Amino acid sequence: MAEQDIPSNADRRETAQGILAMCRDVRADVARIEREAEALLASLETGHEDPVKAPVQRPVQPSQHLREHRPGRPKKLAADPDLRAFVEARFNRMTFDQIADDVAQNSPPERQVKRSAIHDWFRRIYKRKYQAYPG
Repeated sequence: MAEQDIPSNADRRETAQGILAMCRDVRADVARIEREAEALLASLETGHEDPVKAPVQRPVQPSQHLREHRPGRPKKLAADPDLRAFVEARFNRMTFDQIADDVAQNSPPERQVKRSAIHDWFRRIYKRKYQAYPG
């Protein structure tokens, strides 16, 4: 072997330092990749909201919102489910005056409704359900 082919100690040291620097860079890259992989796994476990995959939420119709937030006090029949059931059970077999009398006999004064309120409720219910009186 010729003396030219044998590297000096300085050359060896420089080569070793270069290799160590490359190893540090590789370790830093591996650590960064591991952190990113852990973050991806965590997002898969906890869920990730994607605008393409998220369910479409339709806005509330303005008429429905207005119906639910009307100003003023609700009607007695709308606010009292027991009274409403009592009145609606008698629609097919009694007149509005008879229903009003029956309510007056079976309910305390604060829960009583008059003929006009029963008639308005009847028109409101059957207009929605059947668009006309079924009987």
